Amino acid sequence: PDFFTADGDVTELVIVVVVVVVVVVVVVVVVVVVVVVVVLVVVHVVVIVVKVLQVVAVEVIVAVVVVVIVVVVVVAVVVVLMVVVVVVVVVVVVVVVVVVVVVAAVAVVVEVEVKICSGAVMVVVVVVVVAASAIVLRERSSNCSSMSYACSIAKSDIDICLINDGCMLFNINMLAASELV
Repeated sequence: PDFFTADGDVTELVIVVVVVVVVVVVVVVVVVVVVVVVVLVVVHVVVIVVKVLQVVAVEVIVAVVVVVIVVVVVVAVVVVLMVVVVVVVVVVVVVVVVVVVVVAAVAVVVEVEVKICSGAVMVVVVVVVVAASAIVLRERSSNCSSMSYACSIAKSDIDICLINDGCMLFNINMLAASELV
């Protein structure tokens, strides 16, 4: 923009300076708030740990001091390199979003593959169970066919015949079929 007009008006320059100052102040306030929250959380965690251990050790105090010093240094660096940090934060956020999306997509694909595999396993299990049941039923029915035939002939004493036979279900079916004929 043309900061200095012919009549010496510097309104545009003042607006730009005010906007820059406001942005810098907002960023500094946000950074300070974040740092304060981090320090409070760290101190809270340390206090909890100390209460749990019921020991106030010199190492804990040193650790808290070191954390506070590191946080102060980080804040100073952030204030000095504010613009760079903002760009880095944006890049990190974008990278995190991309990674989350990719991981979610991979998880969906893996879940679908797992479901397909588990579905195939279930189909195989069902087929095996049905085949085994069919084989067992066939063997059982062939073993019972002579007794069922005898029961169907001796209809006068069906109850005794069914009790003596170990294949009641097949006897009942065979008798029902023979009576229909």
